Amino acid sequence: MQQSIFNIKKMNKLNYGIIGKNWGSKIFRILKKLNKNVIYLDIKSPKNYKNIYSYKINVKREILEKSPNIDILWIATPTNFKYFLVEEALNNNLNVIVEKPWLHDEKKTKKIIQISKKKKLQVGVHFEFLYLKQFLNLKNKQLINNKNNLFSGFFNVKKKSHFKKLSAFHELGSHIVAIKLKYFNNTKFKTFKSNYNKKNLRKIIIDSKIKSFSYDFTNNSEKLIQKYIKDFETKLLYKNNYKIDLKFASNVYKCTKYLIKKYG
Repeated sequence: MQQSIFNIKKMNKLNYGIIGKNWGSKIFRILKKLNKNVIYLDIKSPKNYKNIYSYKINVKREILEKSPNIDILWIATPTNFKYFLVEEALNNNLNVIVEKPWLHDEKKTKKIIQISKKKKLQVGVHFEFLYLKQFLNLKNKQLINNKNNLFSGFFNVKKKSHFKKLSAFHELGSHIVAIKLKYFNNTKFKTFKSNYNKKNLRKIIIDSKIKSFSYDFTNNSEKLIQKYIKDFETKLLYKNNYKIDLKFASNVYKCTKYLIKKYG
């Protein structure tokens, strides 16, 4: 019991650093609501530097200077430099939360896993919709997650993309793929759609010969992000293996890539 109380107190004192100002600003507000200590790292987009070398030098300097005041670094930037940023954070003994999608091959993923295990640090990819109650407490699971059933997923948002080089399938659709792989892996894909500049829609449908099962989760995701944070911190403090690891995120990427070829 004393150990539990100690860990709860310790959890409340965890310090966060954030890289990225667009989505990162929302994460900043949520962490502040949870009474976390949060700082931004002064790392701009690579296009603001003379060259990639200058960008990397700034990253190394900023993480090195700020790391003594950070327990968890939250990386909310475009995909191209996520691997470099995660590796640099681990080299400075920081735990890492990185925004999806994780667009890296098995070789790079394996290397990050090796570094994190060696240093006893935790790396998680942020898939907040895996924390929806209707999936965590799924009723009739055997009936729904059946090889004869068909899975359809839709994820549309009104907003424009912050990342021009990242398709809606990768940025938004990866949530649908993560849900499918985590909870409905036995079903077969029927439809997969994801778009910017359309009416907000987050929905999956499972078609079976008997009936259809529909799950609409279009509402705000802030509480889910809070659940993700709590789960990440709990696993960190009790030194358990984090359940949404990089291997899972890498599989989401591979599956999304395949679906883009098929439906994109």
